[in-house]
Amino acid sequence: LHCCSACDLQQISTMKAAVLLATAAHAAKQAVEEPAESPVAFLIDPVKEMVNKGIETAATGAGWLKGGPQMVSDVVCGVVDTWVSVIDPNEGTIRKAMSGDAATLDELASLASTIGSIVFVVYVCMTAVNLFLATAESVRDYFKNYLTIPKLSKAVPIVGQYLTAADGPWATVTGPVQKYILDPVKNWKHRTILPFEGSHGSTLSGTIATITAATSACLLLSTTPDVLALARGGANKAAAEALAWTVGTALGLKYVAARA
Repeated sequence: LHCCSACDLQQISTMKAAVLLATAAHAAKQAVEEPAESPVAFLIDPVKEMVNKGIETAATGAGWLKGGPQMVSDVVCGVVDTWVSVIDPNEGTIRKAMSGDAATLDELASLASTIGSIVFVVYVCMTAVNLFLATAESVRDYFKNYLTIPKLSKAVPIVGQYLTAADGPWATVTGPVQKYILDPVKNWKHRTILPFEGSHGSTLSGTIATITAATSACLLLSTTPDVLALARGGANKAAAEALAWTVGTALGLKYVAARA
């Protein structure tokens, strides 16, 4: 009987130890899976993001510096090859175009149309950017009076002391904020980015005039392949009417742009 009691006690001790080990293992697992959030995480996490972004930007810049010489070499070689292919007296683009080579003329006509598309998109995008900046400046001017932190006109009692306009925590805090944050916003003046030829300023009427003028010119450029096809193929009523419709639209927009 004494032997059985000892065995039972040993089994109970073993079971208690197993339960304790299982409880400790579960608690450790939860601690690993759900780490406690740091009380200063709201400060540390943004700093970590900025540091990581800075490292990424530095790596990108180093890659650009490393590949810079090769890029310059590629550009120079490409320009030289293009120039040689244009002025080659035997197989150059100028000679082929002057001799009426159909493939060369088609390539040049397509190039003119592509350039017209590029010019149109660049004009419209930059006009939109300049109009946005002018709008932002107008909104700033409307709320300009709210961009000045009011100064204390008289001493204010705070916890047994008097806070004056010239010193104290109020001036210490608001002075740099006003000087380095609000004043630059108040004094910012919008300058037109890339003032293209024919642009009419960053106003609504100027935007209309600029976009209509660019649309008119680029529409005319886009008709180059159609004009070439009509000139090459002779009389074609359907093609001529379509071309006249496009050219008429472009000239009408030009008329509107001149009166805007």
